[in-house]
Amino acid sequence: MRKAVITLTLILFTSLVAASLDADIQPSSPDNITLSPDNDYEVFKEFDGTNSDGDIGSYDWTLVDTDQSASGPLANFTFDRSVSGTSEIRLVVSDDTYSDLDSVTQRVHDVPEVTISMDDAEAGTGEETDFSVDSYENSFDDPVEFEWEVDGEVEGGDEESFAHEFTESGEHTVTVTATDNAGYEGSDSIDVDVVSDHVTITGTNSPIDPGETLEVDVEVGGVEGYDTDDELVLEVDGDEEDSEDVELEEGDTYETTLEWDTEDGDEGDYDIEVLYDGFSDTTEVEVGDEDGDESDLDAFPHQDDEEDEEDEPEFDEVKTIGANSMVPAEISFSESPVTHVTVSVSEPVDGELGSTATETQPSGVSDPGDEVYRYIEYDPDFDTSAVEEVEFEFDVSQGWLDDNDVSSATVELQRYDSGWTVLDAERVDEDELNVYYEATSPGLSVFSITGETWSDLFQVTDIDVNETDVMAGEAVEFNVTVENTGPESGIYELEVDIDGDTESEEVELGSGENTALSFVTDFEETGTKTVESKGETVEVEVHGEGLPWLMIFGGLFTAVLAVLGFIFFPDIKNAAESVIPSEIGDISVSQPSMSGRLNIGDVLGDLMPDEDERSGGYSFEGFGDDSKRS
Repeated sequence: MRKAVITLTLILFTSLVAASLDADIQPSSPDNITLSPDNDYEVFKEFDGTNSDGDIGSYDWTLVDTDQSASGPLANFTFDRSVSGTSEIRLVVSDDTYSDLDSVTQRVHDVPEVTISMDDAEAGTGEETDFSVDSYENSFDDPVEFEWEVDGEVEGGDEESFAHEFTESGEHTVTVTATDNAGYEGSDSIDVDVVSDHVTITGTNSPIDPGETLEVDVEVGGVEGYDTDDELVLEVDGDEEDSEDVELEEGDTYETTLEWDTEDGDEGDYDIEVLYDGFSDTTEVEVGDEDGDESDLDAFPHQDDEEDEEDEPEFDEVKTIGANSMVPAEISFSESPVTHVTVSVSEPVDGELGSTATETQPSGVSDPGDEVYRYIEYDPDFDTSAVEEVEFEFDVSQGWLDDNDVSSATVELQRYDSGWTVLDAERVDEDELNVYYEATSPGLSVFSITGETWSDLFQVTDIDVNETDVMAGEAVEFNVTVENTGPESGIYELEVDIDGDTESEEVELGSGENTALSFVTDFEETGTKTVESKGETVEVEVHGEGLPWLMIFGGLFTAVLAVLGFIFFPDIKNAAESVIPSEIGDISVSQPSMSGRLNIGDVLGDLMPDEDERSGGYSFEGFGDDSKRS
């Protein structure tokens, strides 16, 4: 009985000790975590175990199904897409003998991440352009509804694909928004440059002075599928200034010029729109100051010059930036190949930014080194120390690339700051007229748009010749090895200078590829001849024709005279006997045959034996008196 009482007492004591440990996690019902682009899909959260009771010796935390753990009263865990969904957090508190466990559930939700794609590289007015959701992610695989907007107006929904027909040219924004069952939203947008296929402004005479007539050249194309009969209208800042009735059959085109008669006081920039049959095209024009004195924008290296301080510089375009805002300023320029500039600042700025594009190298800057498309000069009237980053969108004419033999893959934007610095430019698009690029700069200054020519990219690495010592008139073959060091495939007309005469051959090579081109010539004149191409040279020695044959003939003639001397003049034989040891052996001389060989008789005439003797030969056995003629 006493033993049973003691045992029951120990059990009750043990239970009381174990019960004195109580793990407690706060918050016990954690708020949901939402992962989104705003927090880079990563959230850090702290959990508190200080409310746990007992004589606790250790706190051991675990984020279940991950390698994250912690110790101590407080624990911090990282929640990202790898743990999205429902996660369990566990806390085990222990003393030397006992432990207790608590756990809470954390729900982690990420908003749908959507990526939009466009099927075609460009869009045209009057044609359907297809868009689709390239991919989207959602941690719970909840059903997602889609809504499509064009320039802020809802145009479609509930589908992963969308088609839209643009009626106006210019830049438009297409946005898709995905919403899951929990109400979380994710969106993506794409900017679309729409080219007018039916109404195209082909050119203007801008800039003009007030009082002059603005001329707008227009091309109108017939709409596929039906004839058109409508009014072609020119609007300036929304006001109609000119019109013309145009009737077109399907597939026909019509070109005309619409006009606007400006007046004194019309200085400024204007939006031009041409409309026909529901389609339109737009551009910007400038009406300048009639009495203004145009001058190039001062380059940054001369900002501290005091000369001409009283003369306000005139720029091609002046745009407002800021308005006391830190929001990045997006500025568009119509008279420059740099069409869009986005300026990010570290503190509020308010001012204007002047821009000038020129083909002439500004004073105070060095040559950028490559082929220059344009120099772009900017002059801000605000503190540029607030500028953190400038993003550029620019284009280069396909015609300039072709005329100057420049590779579009080598086009760069360079910035001048006590020397030229190349900014990485990304080629983003191209069409029949232009190639489009984007680049980023740490600040404003003077810029140049440059590119490398195929002549610089195609290098001759070796010239190999089959013979360097030849006779006049003999054919010589040269193998010229050429390599494309550029970043893309290209075609180049390689020229080779062959002793003053130029030969060429077209070669097409991929990036890093090389090949050998063969050229064959025969030099008619003697001397040292030089073959050169792109810095590589080789020389060929050309000898006079017939000189070796004369030497051969002379040697044979001398040999024949020597043999005949032994035959007909014994004194020479005796002299040879005293000089040449008899151990040399027998020497035999045979008359050459008459077939295809040198006719000694023809050469020596009367010195040869008569006809009867020519049928035989002459044999000498040694040089002694016992030699005999047979």
